[in-house]
Amino acid sequence: MGRYLYTPVVLCIMILLNTPLGLRAAEIHAADEYVVKAAFLYGFAKFVSWPSESFPADSTSLNICILGDAPIGSALDTISDKTIDGRPVKTKQFDDLGAISTCQILFVSASESERLKPIVEAARKYHVLTVSDMEGFDHAGGMIRLFAVGKNLRFSINQEASRLAGLKISSKLLTLSIDDN
Repeated sequence: MGRYLYTPVVLCIMILLNTPLGLRAAEIHAADEYVVKAAFLYGFAKFVSWPSESFPADSTSLNICILGDAPIGSALDTISDKTIDGRPVKTKQFDDLGAISTCQILFVSASESERLKPIVEAARKYHVLTVSDMEGFDHAGGMIRLFAVGKNLRFSINQEASRLAGLKISSKLLTLSIDDN
Protein backbone atom coordinates (compact mmCIF):
# COMPACT_ATOMS: atom_id res chain seq x y z
CA MET A 1 0.00 0.00 0.00
CA GLY A 2 1.40 3.40 -1.01
CA ARG A 3 1.99 6.34 1.29
CA TYR A 4 1.16 9.93 0.47
CA LEU A 5 2.42 13.14 1.96
CA TYR A 6 -0.13 15.74 2.86
CA THR A 7 0.39 18.40 0.23
CA PRO A 8 -0.59 22.03 0.62
CA VAL A 9 -3.76 21.23 -1.37
CA VAL A 10 -4.73 18.39 0.99
CA LEU A 11 -3.92 20.50 4.04
CA CYS A 12 -6.03 23.35 2.64
CA ILE A 13 -8.96 21.00 2.09
CA MET A 14 -8.58 19.49 5.55
CA ILE A 15 -8.25 22.85 7.28
CA LEU A 16 -11.03 24.53 5.29
CA LEU A 17 -13.32 21.58 5.84
CA ASN A 18 -12.25 20.89 9.39
CA THR A 19 -11.80 17.26 8.37
CA PRO A 20 -11.53 15.17 11.52
CA LEU A 21 -8.71 12.67 11.17
CA GLY A 22 -7.67 12.79 14.80
CA LEU A 23 -4.47 14.64 13.86
CA ARG A 24 -3.54 18.30 13.94
CA ALA A 25 -2.28 19.67 10.63
CA ALA A 26 1.05 20.73 12.15
CA GLU A 27 1.71 17.16 13.30
CA ILE A 28 0.97 15.55 9.97
CA HIS A 29 3.96 14.39 7.95
CA ALA A 30 2.68 11.31 6.11
CA ALA A 31 -0.54 9.33 6.10
CA ASP A 32 -1.93 6.14 4.74
CA GLU A 33 -3.16 6.44 1.14
CA TYR A 34 -6.69 5.34 1.92
CA VAL A 35 -7.13 7.58 4.95
CA VAL A 36 -6.18 10.51 2.70
CA LYS A 37 -8.65 9.32 0.04
CA ALA A 38 -11.38 9.00 2.69
CA ALA A 39 -10.65 12.57 3.80
CA PHE A 40 -11.00 13.72 0.18
CA LEU A 41 -14.39 11.96 -0.14
CA TYR A 42 -15.61 13.62 3.05
CA GLY A 43 -14.30 16.97 1.82
CA PHE A 44 -15.91 16.61 -1.59
CA ALA A 45 -19.30 16.15 0.08
CA LYS A 46 -19.02 19.61 1.62
CA PHE A 47 -18.58 21.24 -1.78
CA VAL A 48 -21.31 19.51 -3.80
CA SER A 49 -25.01 20.38 -4.00
CA TRP A 50 -27.41 17.58 -4.88
CA PRO A 51 -30.93 17.90 -6.28
CA SER A 52 -33.64 17.79 -3.61
CA GLU A 53 -34.76 14.30 -4.67
CA SER A 54 -31.38 12.96 -3.50
CA PHE A 55 -32.52 13.57 0.07
CA PRO A 56 -36.22 12.64 0.38
CA ALA A 57 -36.37 13.70 4.05
CA ASP A 58 -34.48 16.13 6.29
CA SER A 59 -33.17 13.15 8.26
CA THR A 60 -31.86 11.29 5.18
CA SER A 61 -28.20 10.42 5.63
CA LEU A 62 -25.48 11.32 3.19
CA ASN A 63 -24.24 7.95 1.96
CA ILE A 64 -20.68 7.48 0.80
CA CYS A 65 -20.52 4.13 -0.96
CA ILE A 66 -17.81 1.90 -2.35
CA LEU A 67 -18.51 -0.25 -5.38
CA GLY A 68 -16.28 -3.28 -5.76
CA ASP A 69 -13.17 -4.48 -4.03
CA ALA A 70 -11.34 -1.47 -2.59
CA PRO A 71 -9.24 -1.22 0.57
CA ILE A 72 -10.62 2.28 1.21
CA GLY A 73 -13.56 0.72 3.08
CA SER A 74 -11.89 0.52 6.49
CA ALA A 75 -10.49 4.04 6.11
CA LEU A 76 -14.04 5.34 5.63
CA ASP A 77 -14.77 4.27 9.21
CA THR A 78 -12.95 7.48 10.22
CA ILE A 79 -15.73 9.57 8.67
CA SER A 80 -18.77 7.38 9.30
CA ASP A 81 -21.26 8.99 11.67
CA LYS A 82 -19.85 12.49 11.16
CA THR A 83 -22.30 15.07 9.86
CA ILE A 84 -22.43 17.33 6.83
CA ASP A 85 -25.08 20.05 6.74
CA GLY A 86 -26.85 18.33 9.63
CA ARG A 87 -27.01 14.98 7.83
CA PRO A 88 -25.28 11.92 9.29
CA VAL A 89 -22.61 10.46 7.03
CA LYS A 90 -22.98 6.71 6.47
CA THR A 91 -20.65 4.44 4.55
CA LYS A 92 -21.56 1.31 2.58
CA GLN A 93 -19.71 -1.21 0.44
CA PHE A 94 -21.46 -3.32 -2.20
CA ASP A 95 -21.10 -5.09 -5.55
CA ASP A 96 -24.66 -4.76 -6.91
CA LEU A 97 -25.29 -1.86 -9.29
CA GLY A 98 -28.86 -1.57 -8.00
CA ALA A 99 -27.58 -0.21 -4.68
CA ILE A 100 -26.22 2.92 -6.39
CA SER A 101 -29.60 4.60 -5.94
CA THR A 102 -28.96 4.77 -2.17
CA CYS A 103 -25.69 6.73 -2.53
CA GLN A 104 -24.77 10.38 -2.84
CA ILE A 105 -21.06 9.67 -3.38
CA LEU A 106 -19.75 6.53 -5.02
CA PHE A 107 -16.11 5.48 -4.92
CA VAL A 108 -15.63 3.13 -7.88
CA SER A 109 -12.92 0.54 -7.31
CA ALA A 110 -10.53 -0.38 -10.09
CA SER A 111 -12.02 -3.89 -9.87
CA GLU A 112 -15.08 -2.40 -11.63
CA SER A 113 -13.26 -1.15 -14.74
CA GLU A 114 -15.10 -3.64 -16.99
CA ARG A 115 -18.50 -2.26 -15.84
CA LEU A 116 -17.56 1.42 -15.91
CA LYS A 117 -20.05 2.53 -18.58
CA PRO A 118 -23.18 1.11 -16.82
CA ILE A 119 -21.89 2.38 -13.47
CA VAL A 120 -21.47 5.93 -14.79
CA GLU A 121 -24.91 5.81 -16.45
CA ALA A 122 -26.64 4.55 -13.29
CA ALA A 123 -24.85 7.10 -11.13
CA ARG A 124 -25.89 9.92 -13.47
CA LYS A 125 -29.53 8.77 -13.32
CA TYR A 126 -29.53 8.86 -9.49
CA HIS A 127 -27.50 12.10 -9.12
CA VAL A 128 -24.53 10.31 -7.55
CA LEU A 129 -21.10 11.93 -7.41
CA THR A 130 -18.63 9.38 -8.78
CA VAL A 131 -15.03 9.25 -7.61
CA SER A 132 -12.24 6.82 -8.49
CA ASP A 133 -8.51 6.44 -8.72
CA MET A 134 -8.74 4.53 -12.02
CA GLU A 135 -6.63 5.82 -14.89
CA GLY A 136 -8.84 7.85 -17.28
CA PHE A 137 -11.91 7.67 -15.00
CA ASP A 138 -12.82 11.34 -15.51
CA HIS A 139 -12.43 11.02 -19.28
CA ALA A 140 -14.73 7.96 -19.29
CA GLY A 141 -17.63 9.89 -17.74
CA GLY A 142 -16.63 9.69 -14.07
CA MET A 143 -16.79 12.96 -12.14
CA ILE A 144 -13.70 13.10 -9.93
CA ARG A 145 -10.47 11.20 -10.45
CA LEU A 146 -7.89 10.90 -7.68
CA PHE A 147 -4.31 10.44 -8.85
CA ALA A 148 -0.77 10.63 -7.57
CA VAL A 149 1.82 13.17 -8.61
CA GLY A 150 4.95 11.83 -6.99
CA LYS A 151 3.90 11.25 -3.39
CA ASN A 152 1.11 13.82 -3.60
CA LEU A 153 -2.55 12.99 -4.09
CA ARG A 154 -4.39 15.29 -6.51
CA PHE A 155 -7.76 15.28 -8.23
CA SER A 156 -9.34 16.32 -11.50
CA ILE A 157 -13.02 17.11 -12.03
CA ASN A 158 -15.14 16.37 -15.07
CA GLN A 159 -17.56 19.32 -14.80
CA GLU A 160 -19.70 18.14 -17.72
CA ALA A 161 -20.32 14.75 -16.09
CA SER A 162 -21.38 16.40 -12.82
CA ARG A 163 -23.64 18.84 -14.67
CA LEU A 164 -25.33 15.98 -16.56
CA ALA A 165 -26.04 14.30 -13.21
CA GLY A 166 -27.65 17.47 -11.85
CA LEU A 167 -24.86 18.14 -9.35
CA LYS A 168 -23.36 21.54 -8.62
CA ILE A 169 -19.73 21.62 -7.58
CA SER A 170 -18.57 24.68 -5.67
CA SER A 171 -16.10 26.96 -7.39
CA LYS A 172 -13.91 26.58 -4.28
CA LEU A 173 -13.43 22.89 -5.10
CA LEU A 174 -13.12 23.51 -8.82
CA THR A 175 -10.17 25.85 -8.24
CA LEU A 176 -8.30 23.05 -6.44
CA SER A 177 -8.83 20.62 -9.30
CA ILE A 178 -6.00 20.07 -11.74
CA ASP A 179 -5.92 18.48 -15.18
CA ASP A 180 -4.07 15.17 -15.07
CA ASN A 181 -3.11 15.12 -18.75
